[in-house]
Amino acid sequence: MEDQDKNTVGSEDQIPESNEARRIRMSGEGIGEDVRLDDIKVNKLSNFLYHNKVKIILITFFAVVLIIGIVQIITQSSPDATIIYGGPQYISPNQAKNFRAMMESLMDDYNGDGKKVVQLYDFVFYTSEQLEKVAEETDENGEKTVVNIS
Repeated sequence: MEDQDKNTVGSEDQIPESNEARRIRMSGEGIGEDVRLDDIKVNKLSNFLYHNKVKIILITFFAVVLIIGIVQIITQSSPDATIIYGGPQYISPNQAKNFRAMMESLMDDYNGDGKKVVQLYDFVFYTSEQLEKVAEETDENGEKTVVNIS
C-alpha cells in the first residue's frame, strides 16, 4: 500500500525541482522573504533588454545616423564661389589650398554669412596624344604607367 502512495501522480519524488528549490524546501526557508523590489526592477529591465535587443540596436543606429546627418546639415557653410578646373595638370592639395586662400582674399562675401568660402573641384583631362605619351613613360622603378581609357 505504501508503494502505491509513493508512485501516485504528483508525489514529491516525481516532481523535478532545482537544487535551490530542494534546498529551500529542506531548510524550511520562506520563498518570498529574500526578494527585494530593486531585484525585481533589475530583472524587468534585463528581461526587456534581452527580448528587444535587435529593436534597440536598430533604433539606436538609425538615431545616431540621423543626429549626425542633422548636425552636418546645420553646421555646413554654403560656399561663396565654386570653381571647377579641368585640364591636363594635377593640382596638389597644397596648391589647391593656396589657390583657395588667394581667391578668398580677392572676392567679396556673396552669401552674407561673414565668411568667404571657395570650393575647388579639379578634373584631369588628357588628349589621346597626351595619354599615349604617359603610357610610354616609365616611373622611377622602371615600370610603365597603365592607362585605362574606358
